[in-house]
Amino acid sequence: MTDQKPLAVASYLPTLEDYQAFSLAAGRLKTPAGTKCAARILGGVAAGLGAALFLFTNPGVTEGVCWAALFFFGLFLMSYFDVVQPYSIKKRALVKFEASRRMLVSQTVELFDREFTVRTDRYEARLPYELLHRVVEDGRMYLLYTGEDEVRFIPKRVMTEEQCGAFTQALRERMGERYSG
Repeated sequence: MTDQKPLAVASYLPTLEDYQAFSLAAGRLKTPAGTKCAARILGGVAAGLGAALFLFTNPGVTEGVCWAALFFFGLFLMSYFDVVQPYSIKKRALVKFEASRRMLVSQTVELFDREFTVRTDRYEARLPYELLHRVVEDGRMYLLYTGEDEVRFIPKRVMTEEQCGAFTQALRERMGERYSG
């Protein structure tokens, strides 16, 4: 362990809410930038077309069912990334959290000038910032990527606003372009 004073510290035990927030943030990051916008536009077009065809073509039963289905598919597509995806991610996170609850341990993350440490009751790791692939600050947490798909999350709820500011500043200064928030 280094003898210098840490720039920022976070100690926590992950909760279900933390795990769900982490899962949502990771899911948002995996969604390509234009996908959400494209889904809303295509959904709006499908819903508008379905509604217009249903209202203005005097459809029979089969056509009416098709146009109504097109309308509801459009609504589904428009709301997928705001309602459906978050709901399914939270449900999967609940199952994963319950299955791994006994393996989740309290941990302390300390940021130093040249490295950061992760300490639990099982181990202590000292890692230079160069080993971090990237760092993402989400509204509710920090995501420290140690690889493309390997991530450690730190909930902001365990820190005061001042501590969050110190955490953000320390990470932003040390990560440079690999920091996004």
